[in-house]
Amino acid sequence: MSDITVIIILVIVAAMLVAFVIAIWFSYKVTRGMQEENKHLADMLHKQAVESKHRPLRDSELSEAAEQMAQTNARPDDELFAWIEQQIDERRLYADSDTSLKRISRELGLSQKRLSEVLSASPYGTLTELIANKRVQCACRLLETRTEWTIEAISAEAGFTTRRTFQNLFKAHTGVTPTQYRALKMRERVGGNDLVSDN
Repeated sequence: MSDITVIIILVIVAAMLVAFVIAIWFSYKVTRGMQEENKHLADMLHKQAVESKHRPLRDSELSEAAEQMAQTNARPDDELFAWIEQQIDERRLYADSDTSLKRISRELGLSQKRLSEVLSASPYGTLTELIANKRVQCACRLLETRTEWTIEAISAEAGFTTRRTFQNLFKAHTGVTPTQYRALKMRERVGGNDLVSDN
């Protein structure tokens, strides 16, 4: 191999090394720049979140919130109760495991005090009695329409936690057990009306 060939190879290798070093340096600078930019953006977003969290409500936001609250609380008790009952029915709130005053009032956007006041003046008197009534109504519908369902399945679907609670509340509200109720409804369809014994 001639001296010229060796020199050319060395020049090419040196040029490749220089290009490689430049590429690594450029990549490092770009990556570091992106990291700094991302950190800057993250800091800005965090600062905005903190400021908005502690930012007082604007007058327009305050008046809108006050107006909405006033509309809800200004309803006459009977009108508000009808709305509460409708919401509990439509959203099946009675079937949830947590039907506490706190949770239902939060779901409906009412204070616990206001909800309690309205229910006290209603035919039910308490949230517990309203929920029990709604569960029994649901169970009655299911006993009539879901004849293939077991009593346990209907109990769970209506929101009861145990079959015993279901049996006791159902009988207290209807005068018969769920099994007797279902049998009565089936007999009504075929023209009979004898009361059957509960199994």
